[in-house]
Amino acid sequence: MTSSPCPSLADLLAHRDHPAIHEHLAECVRCRVLAAGAEPLEAGSGSDLETGPQVAGTLIDQLEPGQVLAFSFGQLEELLVAAVLDADAEDAVVAPLSSQPELAAEWDLLLPPEVLGYPVMAEVWNHGHVLVEQAYELLATLSAEQLGALDQLYEAALAGTELPADAATGPIAAGPEDPRVLYQDQERERTGPFWQAAEFLHQAGTLGELVHRERVAHAVEPDEVEDLVEDRPGWLDELEHDRLDLERELPVPALRRLMERLVIPLHEGTGALVRQAFERTCFDDTAEGLVLARQRTGSRSGPRRPSREEARRRSKRYLDKLIKEMER
Repeated sequence: MTSSPCPSLADLLAHRDHPAIHEHLAECVRCRVLAAGAEPLEAGSGSDLETGPQVAGTLIDQLEPGQVLAFSFGQLEELLVAAVLDADAEDAVVAPLSSQPELAAEWDLLLPPEVLGYPVMAEVWNHGHVLVEQAYELLATLSAEQLGALDQLYEAALAGTELPADAATGPIAAGPEDPRVLYQDQERERTGPFWQAAEFLHQAGTLGELVHRERVAHAVEPDEVEDLVEDRPGWLDELEHDRLDLERELPVPALRRLMERLVIPLHEGTGALVRQAFERTCFDDTAEGLVLARQRTGSRSGPRRPSREEARRRSKRYLDKLIKEMER
């Protein structure tokens, strides 16, 4: 959730004493979380996440089918490597990749070593939703042929139809005692946390709905938190109805205290809600923005909405400040 490019995980751990990496860690909450407690890598050593330099360390604003990425969630040190099956502007359906293709069953697509440098299988049966915010590093992109095979298997799984005739999958599982079935149970437990952010976002709806629901659930009356923002009566009601301009009327420390009072955790799911609320209500009230608004409408006042790119940059700055506040 940072606004500056991040190094690859391998470089982050192998060269953490380098001045540039040290400076980046001082500013980047995400990388500090990922690096916390991890053992440094020997310079030049390999890792499961290392691939070609053309994509290492790339932060992704938009996900596309066929991309293979490492995804994060909250403060989990482990990253989930998965292939994108379907995507839109907010989230994506992905199939986790496993480095144990010898345990492949009929709904696991076998992928060659050329994809990541070692054999893997795509667990189509174990697909789940992740948010764009969880995309940490682009590792590879499947070929058109590989993506086609993955998509065919995914569509068959969704429709409950027979396996594609030429699918490169494992043998059909023999029953509940099959070691591959037991492995699938372990994989569900491993990957489950990474789906929580998207599930949370879909259930919460908007930041205002989340704040209202948690305030009622914790029996917190409006007047108990109204004083978090000085000289701004009615801000809580506007926030709960998704009308409050976060940038101008809700200081980051006030939002942090509100989230703490209502026991709302900060992870990719809540971060996405904050970003959406920010971008929904932000305006360009700079001198330039006001001039353009007057030129467009003939009005002598009235701020305009910024471009989508500018709104995203400003929302990322706001969210990064919130992350740092929540660390205190």
